[in-house]
Amino acid sequence: MYSTPANEDTTQMPSEEAIKNYESIIVDRKRHDTLCCCLFFIFVIVFFGIGLQAMFTNKMSTLTAPIDEFGNYCGEAKYNLVNETANRFDCTSRSYLFYYDVTSSIGKSRCVTTCPDAVGISSSGDSDYIGYSGIDTDPYVTYPSLPVFGRCFPDVSQLAVNLSNANSTASKVVAFFADSFSTRFMAELSEGKLKLGICLVIGLVVGLIWIWLLRCMAGFLTYLTIFAVIALFLYATYYTYSSWKDLEEEYKETNNADTKDDANNMKWVFYITAGVTVIFLLIMLFLWSRIKLAVAVIKVTSRAVSDMRQLLLVPVVFFVIDILFISIWFYITLMLMAQEDALTYKDGRRIWNYSTKQYGILLFDVFALFWILCFFSALSQITTAGAVAEWYFYPSEDKSGMSSPVWGSFMRAWHYNLGSVAFGALLVAILMLIRFILRIIEEQLKKKKQQTAANVVKCVNCCLKCVQKIIKYINKNAYIYIAIYGGSFINGCKEAVQLIVANVARAATLDFVADFLLVIGKVFISAITAAIAAFMFKTDVDYTYKYWFILAGVVFVGTFAIASLILAVFDMAVDTIFLCFLVDSSEADDEEDRLRAPKELQSFYKLNKKKSKKKDKEEEE
Repeated sequence: MYSTPANEDTTQMPSEEAIKNYESIIVDRKRHDTLCCCLFFIFVIVFFGIGLQAMFTNKMSTLTAPIDEFGNYCGEAKYNLVNETANRFDCTSRSYLFYYDVTSSIGKSRCVTTCPDAVGISSSGDSDYIGYSGIDTDPYVTYPSLPVFGRCFPDVSQLAVNLSNANSTASKVVAFFADSFSTRFMAELSEGKLKLGICLVIGLVVGLIWIWLLRCMAGFLTYLTIFAVIALFLYATYYTYSSWKDLEEEYKETNNADTKDDANNMKWVFYITAGVTVIFLLIMLFLWSRIKLAVAVIKVTSRAVSDMRQLLLVPVVFFVIDILFISIWFYITLMLMAQEDALTYKDGRRIWNYSTKQYGILLFDVFALFWILCFFSALSQITTAGAVAEWYFYPSEDKSGMSSPVWGSFMRAWHYNLGSVAFGALLVAILMLIRFILRIIEEQLKKKKQQTAANVVKCVNCCLKCVQKIIKYINKNAYIYIAIYGGSFINGCKEAVQLIVANVARAATLDFVADFLLVIGKVFISAITAAIAAFMFKTDVDYTYKYWFILAGVVFVGTFAIASLILAVFDMAVDTIFLCFLVDSSEADDEEDRLRAPKELQSFYKLNKKKSKKKDKEEEE
């Protein structure tokens, strides 16, 4: 409900109609798409029911048990009975699996008593590593390793130290470690993990500073971005022209035929670049009024995000939920795969041959991953959209009277819109499943050397990907409309599409400007943080980082992911503000309605004259 802010000017109180419109967003709600909501929760119950059954019937050891190249189970007097050529050996006292030849593609391994702790060559009489009956007892290379889940994994923190003696050892394994970029890099990654964590935190802080800068200088940054793109096009045109003329001059001096061909090619590159530049400039000139609207929308969005800082927690919370669900899903999938009756061995490798029923269950499991993750993504979007829409339509320039808009938006979505969220997520999940199946078919066709058929399947998959992107775009705008007015998913899609189609030039301009601004923001945040990381690694006095630039690249990628997470809120908020503007401007019928809009957007309102005349007629009556 609307409550008057303590510091609001009572001479400019909102009209009863404005308060009524605001309260219609908050109060007037009904549940829609209930059938799809029930279907989704039944689906989730079935999924976890299958997982619970698999928990009691699986043979997880078939997946996780350490088994050597001959099929012997480490730590057990058990061996593979399917592979009759296996060297059967009682490994009760040997609990760890050691890969003595990491360069081998078939995973040469032995069961050992303890994991080696240094680079060297095992003794031919060493009972820890040698003693398989019926096989050769030649010594083999050891390297420092740590026991993890019954397996000896290379200890990257010790490899760089222990490899100092590797040159005297004539072994391809030691040479592999000694020359390996991955060994040195993993050692440096282990040594610098604290600095990496600090840099990622710095990246988060820089991202928050960027959000603050958008609040203070949204217009300046947006125009700067646009003029930077124009300057880039002009420079590309100048560069291709100067390169063309330089090649022509070089041809006159050398009379070289290759130089003449290069000059002709560069001439056409210049023509194309110049043509694209002219077209781009004409588009900018034609769309300049719409660009001004895009800038105004971005300004309003920056103010909304700054007023509701809790919005920045929405993607973080749902990201954590996604990680937790993926972890649970992965464990359930392992249990579903761990069917002993489907397991065979070949050269010590596990091979599964599932029945049609088992494949169906695994396909259901994959679909569950798609649908539930899409559901969480959609719930995140509608929560953000609901909070921003409430902020937009709050009938006062002072938004301090709003009470927990983000939490309120989530609860409205939870109580009234879960069916719509599940419906939209279902459409995307179905397309993702079809594309997943087509991808498997494509790989199978490639293995059978049927390249033409594989290419056809790939083209179909590409078309479906385009359809998927279109549906995601429609879904996002439908969620925004539902967040404003409620209603069913189908009605939200219809109304949102009609608004977008009626304002397609505005929508396209806003998407271009906002997307480019967000990309610039992500690159800026990541580049600043990567530069700080490079300085920290390069100037470290306690440890020499040979691959400091790659570690800085890791920081860049990690920070880019963090920036994408933060700015995803901004992206959704921009679309919400724009759709709210379209809805509000289409309903505005007098000056009072226009003045209740955010001040940055008031000049773009065009009053609905038909509605205004109708309203005047009703008042006269």
